[in-house]
Amino acid sequence: MSDYYRYVGWNVLRTALLALVLIGLVLPLFQTQAALAFSPLAQAVTIACTVKAQNLNLRAGPGTTYRVLRKLSTGTRVTATGILNDLKWITVVAPGNNNQNGWVSTDANLITCAQPLRDLPRVANPFAASYIPHPKPDGNVDEDKFDGRLLIPSDVEIVDRGDDQLPLVIFHGRMVFQLEVSADGRSNGRGIRGVDIQISDDNTGDTVYSRTENDAPYCAFGNSGATCDNVWVFAEWGNRWPRRDFQRPSNFTIDPDTIYTAQMVATLNNDDQDTAVWLFDFMLAPE
Repeated sequence: MSDYYRYVGWNVLRTALLALVLIGLVLPLFQTQAALAFSPLAQAVTIACTVKAQNLNLRAGPGTTYRVLRKLSTGTRVTATGILNDLKWITVVAPGNNNQNGWVSTDANLITCAQPLRDLPRVANPFAASYIPHPKPDGNVDEDKFDGRLLIPSDVEIVDRGDDQLPLVIFHGRMVFQLEVSADGRSNGRGIRGVDIQISDDNTGDTVYSRTENDAPYCAFGNSGATCDNVWVFAEWGNRWPRRDFQRPSNFTIDPDTIYTAQMVATLNNDDQDTAVWLFDFMLAPE
């Protein structure tokens, strides 16, 4: 074998040995870093925050409609542990004997934090609902002009009352529903002027709640974004119906023995302002 081939062979062997050594040194470090990055400890990010507002509401849920657990004074230090996907509300641990957990707004006028809140783990709204179509709503819908469906939470109880009556929906502890409707079947709200919502007491005939939703999604109690995030939790409102602004309870107390009727009326955005009506019966079961 010539000196040239010995030289080439030695260099190939030396390069291969050096590569193996480097792999042996680097791979364990990479594996360690990867294990740390995906470990539960690495995901458990918390951020120190300080209250700026004079009296910041610590609430039971992510929204101004949820019960105030306590007031946090200016300068109170809290620990943020999670944030909603829309970055508008965070879960915090407030100081005190029991290290109380709750929700506060991320409004920069109310609270300041040591690092960006977007670094927090994303958490779900504990009151959020997943929806299913109502199995058999009543009403008056011209399907040549309207394409719609009435949606109710998947965890409700549905009682079949026979062919001559509507199914009875029973809401346990909380209530929310919505209407998906359009004039062309393509996107929710397309061609729709608005939806009027009304709930009446079948025994007294009283209208216990009403509101108008001008933009999709058409939620029973309004919304602050792309989803129906305003959920009526009975106990948070003293078992009273909310007012139409969903900010304060009304004078109407809920009756667990009463059947209520919900009506949603959609109006087309055309010269004739054609309407379609969806109805369903329900009862409330406080927890």
